[in-house]
Amino acid sequence: ALQRATVRLPRARHRRLATSGAATPGPAGRERRMTMPPVVAELIALLCDPDPQLRCRAAEGISELGNDGLPALDALTEAVDDLDPDVRIAAVRALGALDPRDAEMALGWAMTSDDLRVRLTAQSLLEGSAGQRGPDAKVWRDPSLSRDE
Repeated sequence: ALQRATVRLPRARHRRLATSGAATPGPAGRERRMTMPPVVAELIALLCDPDPQLRCRAAEGISELGNDGLPALDALTEAVDDLDPDVRIAAVRALGALDPRDAEMALGWAMTSDDLRVRLTAQSLLEGSAGQRGPDAKVWRDPSLSRDE
């Protein structure tokens, strides 16, 4: 799956994150160790590139990885606030390609965006994954109701 999702992009000059051993919070606050595939590290680095087209393509590349892109969760969450509107939408869509239980809080964050397109995309993804997130979901099944809580 990783070869299929490799996007032809120029190499980033600076890598922001290490390529392995990243610790991320798991369910119920437990940490889980995951190894970050090199393609994910490369795409995360490109999310910080000055060129918005490269940032957008990097988010799309992470989206193609599906849940293998989970190590990029924090970088995608930051990209939801990108200055470029196309990057913001691509980041939200990439979050939607991750396991809904892992991306739930990030999509909830996207629901607070000033960008209407970001909010609508996040709402659609949250509504579509309500059954998968289950009854213990932190973001209510109707995301518009949870924004004011």
